Amino acid sequence: MVIAKSEWFKNKNGSFFDLKMPWQGYVYLLCMATVMLFGGIFLPDNPITNITIGGLFIFLLFDMMYAKLKSMDERAKSHYSIAMRNSSWMIITGIMSYIILTSFNTMNLPLLFIITGGIGGIISIATHYKLEKNN
Repeated sequence: MVIAKSEWFKNKNGSFFDLKMPWQGYVYLLCMATVMLFGGIFLPDNPITNITIGGLFIFLLFDMMYAKLKSMDERAKSHYSIAMRNSSWMIITGIMSYIILTSFNTMNLPLLFIITGGIGGIISIATHYKLEKNN
């Protein structure tokens, strides 16, 4: 944890997807989105700038995720890990879909990433919601 602090992302009810966090967490998210949007739009379009902005965004994202995980209690951490385990099956599905689509020469890699990521996100949210509802 370099910049983000865990108390900035501590939710009132402990849920990972709940947006009831202190104002510092919202400022951090706003700064992260500003770096990505305005840095990518207003800076010149060259590979070094794109890699720098992308690297900074990924660094801030992982820093936020680490702080968020440190702010969770044991129940929330176990729910989060189960939800991520269930959504990780989409990686295997994406690899199998890639193999099948390349054998038919109908490969559309960006569409495959979007569909696989979207379905994985839906599975993760549904699992987390079910676990929260059962407890």
